[in-house]
Amino acid sequence: MTIHDDLLQAMGRGLFVPDAIRRPIKEIYRISPLWKQDLDDRANKLAKYYKGLDIVKEGNTVFDVGAFDGSFSAAFSLLGCKIVAIEPDYHNLTLLAKTAMYYPNIEIVNAAVSSRNELAELHCLNHGGNSSLSIRYGEGKALNSITVCTVTLDVIIERYGKPAYINMDIEGHEPEALEGLSYQIPAISVEMTFRYGKETPSRAMAQLQRLGFSRFLLNDAEYGAEEAIRTMERNKDRIFDVLARS
Repeated sequence: MTIHDDLLQAMGRGLFVPDAIRRPIKEIYRISPLWKQDLDDRANKLAKYYKGLDIVKEGNTVFDVGAFDGSFSAAFSLLGCKIVAIEPDYHNLTLLAKTAMYYPNIEIVNAAVSSRNELAELHCLNHGGNSSLSIRYGEGKALNSITVCTVTLDVIIERYGKPAYINMDIEGHEPEALEGLSYQIPAISVEMTFRYGKETPSRAMAQLQRLGFSRFLLNDAEYGAEEAIRTMERNKDRIFDVLARS
């Protein structure tokens, strides 16, 4: 496991990684057997699902944007991929570090992905776990904010190389994250929902079209962009994982 804090230093900014993360990981965490079992179960199910989609192969690089506790990263590790797990929330970072203890080839970047390289406010639920750069995130809920470094996908690609697949779940900030990508990627999965504004799915879809995608998989069926948006509009309370692939 490697936790990188050098990614932004070339731009004159150092990433902040809490001191607890810098200490030897095994001295910090006492791993619950139930937690590990749950992680393994989720990772195995996800690995089986992605193997069926045939979008990654052994040795491919995968970006896990908004990696949370690392269950998706663990799944791609099982498939023999190299994973760049990008996570700005320090609560989630501790969980992600636990996961990387047990699953190889996961490199952690403590930053948020956005359209520009700068400092920004990350809005976090007080109980931890979920967070977003989106100003619409958590409306009506108890939030606190922390200042984090943001980085574009282009900068991450310049550091790690072009991935075969990007998995993105960043709670409504997906359009801005895609705006910071200029490279053509074989496959990108983006969470889309109307919960963070009625225009958010359309903006994310427009960015995917700009990147050359024209067919989108959701609900196990393939759609064009307009048809995909209409399908989501009929189910506005749902959260969709939309897979775009060339």
